Amino acid sequence: MKMYRAILSVLFLIFILSGCDKNIYDRIPTSNVYVNIDAARWVTYGVHGMGDSQIFILNQKPEGFQYNISSATGFGGILLVGGNENQILAFDMACPVERSAQVRIHFDADALCARCDKCGSTYDVFSANGAPMSGQAHTRKFFLQRYNVVYNSLTGAYTITR
Repeated sequence: MKMYRAILSVLFLIFILSGCDKNIYDRIPTSNVYVNIDAARWVTYGVHGMGDSQIFILNQKPEGFQYNISSATGFGGILLVGGNENQILAFDMACPVERSAQVRIHFDADALCARCDKCGSTYDVFSANGAPMSGQAHTRKFFLQRYNVVYNSLTGAYTITR
């Protein structure tokens, strides 16, 4: 009986501890994401190197960008960033701490990170995962919601999707 309790206690402890150190990637409500940027518009609305950024908020930003009927910019909008090694990365702009479509992160060109002015959290938007660097997001391990950026080598278009 003592052996049974000991084994049960160890299993319970393992179960509890295994859930304590998880990164959380899905704080933002699931929303449709689809932005297609053809080669001609990429010159104006794309990103062209590390530290370059662009914001996409349906029918609002960037100014002059023509969205179509199938366009969708996620929960809080899309932050498109030129990352390390010529990667092009996209993240939902809604802060995962605040979980509001109206509380958006912004790119801080001086600090080379994304920042939420409301909670003060900062995020690494040059690595592939939008890792929290400071603030409540870092403490609670809330990552930015990442989206896919697909390049079509035949047409030169870029498509941002979920």
